[in-house]
Amino acid sequence: MKTSTKEILMTRIGFAPLMTSAQVAEILGRTQSGLRYTLYRNASDFARALNRAKIKMGRRVMFLTAEVLNLIDAEKESPEK
Repeated sequence: MKTSTKEILMTRIGFAPLMTSAQVAEILGRTQSGLRYTLYRNASDFARALNRAKIKMGRRVMFLTAEVLNLIDAEKESPEK
């Protein structure tokens, strides 16, 4: 039985429509500064898609949980280059 990324993360972080950059960095196995650098450079398709899932709330940066999970699942299913 294949478990989706959504099911794994929902049991881990609970359901929340938005995630902090710290949560996204943890999920991706990066530091927060590494995540910020990736988003700033915007050099890959993954970074551009992740930037589209980003929402600014005042000075705080949040990410749409559903979009991040769909992006991770799409990356898992895409053939390696």
